[in-house]
Amino acid sequence: MTICWVSSETPDRSGQGGQRRQFHLIRELHRAGFDVSVAHYASEQDSTSIRSIVPTVGLHPFGRGPIGRVRNRTWSRFDSWASDARPDIIIVAHAVSARLLPGTLRRNGVPILVDFHNVDSRWFSTIGDRCAAERERTRERRLLRRTTPIVC
Repeated sequence: MTICWVSSETPDRSGQGGQRRQFHLIRELHRAGFDVSVAHYASEQDSTSIRSIVPTVGLHPFGRGPIGRVRNRTWSRFDSWASDARPDIIIVAHAVSARLLPGTLRRNGVPILVDFHNVDSRWFSTIGDRCAAERERTRERRLLRRTTPIVC
């Protein structure tokens, strides 16, 4: 089974909590015999540890021109990467990373699983920001309708 892992941060054995968590999940999928490849935003985050176990690509989120064109170009890069991999499934690291989802694959019926370990609506509610909590709750509900959530 071919798995494409999509993340807005770089999975890293020595990174912060979420980066380490992703690294270990990917490593265990790889050890279990799954063909895993990772795409993440290119950044200053170190990709050495994840590149040592699975194919990894850092896609640069920035480009020239209006923000809409930059986003479309970025999504096109993720779409192209995932289409080339011909995945059986896509795993999205958390709800924020879902903004990177390849549109073509959604339309072609590739199952997309989202790990909802960071739920921003709950965090904004906790700090008392009702407007932000409602905005994120709307996004999360939309995402739940379009994907299959994983709760860990």
